[in-house]
Amino acid sequence: MNANMMTMKMSVYRRNQVHVVLFSSLMAMLCYLDRAIIGNIHDELLVHLNMTEQQYAIAGALFYPGYLLFEIPSCCFLEIFGARRWLSRILVSWGLVTVLTALCQTPTHLYISRLMLGLAEAGFFSGVVWYFAKWFVPSERSTQVAVLSSALCIAGILSGFISWLVLSFLGNPFLGISNWRWLFIIEGVPSIVVGLCALYVLPDSPAEAPWLSSDEKVELIARIAQHASEDDIHVHRDGGAPLVFSWSCFVSLLRLYVYPVRGGLSLATNWLLMLSMFFLFAPLACTPLFLPTIIQSFGSSSVVSNILSTVPYLVSLVAVNLVAIHSDAKDEKPLHIIATAATSMLAYAALAIATSYSSNFALQFFLICIGVAGTYACEGPFLAWISHAAQGHKPSMMAFINSFGATSGFFAPLVVA
Repeated sequence: MNANMMTMKMSVYRRNQVHVVLFSSLMAMLCYLDRAIIGNIHDELLVHLNMTEQQYAIAGALFYPGYLLFEIPSCCFLEIFGARRWLSRILVSWGLVTVLTALCQTPTHLYISRLMLGLAEAGFFSGVVWYFAKWFVPSERSTQVAVLSSALCIAGILSGFISWLVLSFLGNPFLGISNWRWLFIIEGVPSIVVGLCALYVLPDSPAEAPWLSSDEKVELIARIAQHASEDDIHVHRDGGAPLVFSWSCFVSLLRLYVYPVRGGLSLATNWLLMLSMFFLFAPLACTPLFLPTIIQSFGSSSVVSNILSTVPYLVSLVAVNLVAIHSDAKDEKPLHIIATAATSMLAYAALAIATSYSSNFALQFFLICIGVAGTYACEGPFLAWISHAAQGHKPSMMAFINSFGATSGFFAPLVVA
């Protein structure tokens, strides 16, 4: 490859990161903020909604039935409407649901809100990962997914910090609304705004990217196609342009997604990916719901635990990027997944032992930081590995693997409670 071609590739790569990955990461950050709010106001919900710990766990778990139910249909709509319009719809929907959650008066209201939030968000992460497949070859995707994971870590930092500020310094009530209810409004409105901006910022495919020249578009689409499976309909169909909507088109796409899953389930590799996703998703689901409460159990107050909960996410932010950069540099995923998952598992096991035989806050806090960091650092290589290693019809199996893994998000909070 000559020097001019290499320079063009690097220039295209960097511009795609700025225009596609950074904006997608902003959306992911807002997604995590809205999903994780209840973890920062655990005590307030128990008091003001007259909830028990078991009811709180049920509210946390109820995010996932709607998420699972609508995951594959949402991927079909993404195929029909294109990334720009469908991701915009997802953001605006979950932002509205988050804002309306401020109106909850009973546990039942919160149950309904969490169900609706799951329905609104379904298909987002699968859609973004497959959106990246239009812009980056497999060896580059771990870094891009790591940027998404970094956004989740930043969201965890912001969530704890914003909660601490609002609960500590905002009047209670402020303008007649309790300060913990303001959190839903403060964190929900930006999702609506960014969702509307997505209509004007995100192109559906490289063919529509205003920051690429005609030659760059042709080269990028050809290079992506060389690495894409024949089953990758997101990449091969006219560079990813949206379809014209009709219900018959939706049903055809749904069949295209669902029918190949039967064949995919006969392949051992897909079962390995599904089980791996199941066990990885459990700590990812429980961390935003219970991290401030776990830190509070070490001996801090409810409000202080919110600000302390930012530290594990800071450690995770460093770990996520170091692991992703090393993984892409070596073009190796499985060993990085095993190493990070094992680190997280050992840290949580040590934490369980430490809390049983010691009340040393520093030791317990150190172990929870390592456990959280290992979990998030595993996510980048793992999601990149799935997008490349899933066998059969990749969009179908990607959505199904994500859905299967997300079932642990329903069961894990109930087990923890």
